[in-house]
Amino acid sequence: MFGPNNSVFIKGHYSNGLQDSVWEFYDTNGEVFQKYDVSKKDLVYVKIEESEKNNLYKRIDGSDISLVALDRPPVYLGGNENFLNELARNIIYPEDAFMNGISGRVFVSFVVDKNGKTGNFKVLKGMGHGLDEEAIRAIKSISENWFPGILNGKPVDIEISYPVTFSLSAHNIR
Repeated sequence: MFGPNNSVFIKGHYSNGLQDSVWEFYDTNGEVFQKYDVSKKDLVYVKIEESEKNNLYKRIDGSDISLVALDRPPVYLGGNENFLNELARNIIYPEDAFMNGISGRVFVSFVVDKNGKTGNFKVLKGMGHGLDEEAIRAIKSISENWFPGILNGKPVDIEISYPVTFSLSAHNIR
């Protein structure tokens, strides 16, 4: 698959019509930032940006919550840009918000558990007019393909948050 300027975005192989072997995901500079082994369903390489290495993440352990620096944060297959592109494709602008000219950001949090499953979706900062519910629905609709955060070599439950932007000038209104 090619991205902007005909640069490689995803590279992989098919066998008998199915994805096979290791697939590579490239950033806009043409550098590999993820490698995913399709047969093992496992990330075999993830490039962690320097800016992410010192971030603190909210670890959920039963009823205990603590801020921790992770070996690797939760990762969406194809990277953050792929997650945001999928999110934008899945947004359906709520009629009430559209009719009232409402745009802006809804902040949503959710947990990526130690098995890569998502849950506990919450609106942290909402806007009403159906935007809060749509933000949750859109994120839930693409909640597959997550890999858990890693702490001390072991997967852990981590809460993450994303802003979901609703823009009247965007062409994703359906």
